[in-house]
Amino acid sequence: ALDRHQRRARVGHQHPHLRLARPELPMLVVTLVDPARFQGDAAVMRDALTAVGVHPEPVDALDLNALFDDVDLVVDGLFGTGLTRPLDGAARALVHAVNARSVPAVAALDLPTGLDADTGAALGEPDDVLRATLTCTFAALKPGLLTGLGRAVCGELRVIPLGAPLPWSRFAVSTWRSARQPAPP
Repeated sequence: ALDRHQRRARVGHQHPHLRLARPELPMLVVTLVDPARFQGDAAVMRDALTAVGVHPEPVDALDLNALFDDVDLVVDGLFGTGLTRPLDGAARALVHAVNARSVPAVAALDLPTGLDADTGAALGEPDDVLRATLTCTFAALKPGLLTGLGRAVCGELRVIPLGAPLPWSRFAVSTWRSARQPAPP
């Protein structure tokens, strides 16, 4: 069963499928490191993107002041739920550049970059958290999406079950909430 869920998750994250579905749409994939250094799954995705005419660009090679001026959609997948440190360097600059523009749609994958998945606090300054209009979180809601700054920066929330039944994700959230409640006297 896990193999089936992993295959489903992998297909859902493959940007080349977007390109094949709508080849007339211009697409830019921005990376934090030089794509030539990618290994493993990242190299496979780089090659798949390149095969459909999308060439990932390192953020250092781009002019962030103009990058998002004419953009209709930004998909945020910089970091996952395991990020525990404040953003710095190119990642911080990228988040600030997106937040400074009037991009019509900003979709965060799992949670907005810079947000603590457990607490909903900024992993640094509040301005270092990406402001999404839609957050698609996988398997279950994360507590940080419902608390603290999370409520203000997630936009619309959607749970993508990845094969886990939705009642399970509701159970996970209700269990987390009850664990946070003070014990009765």
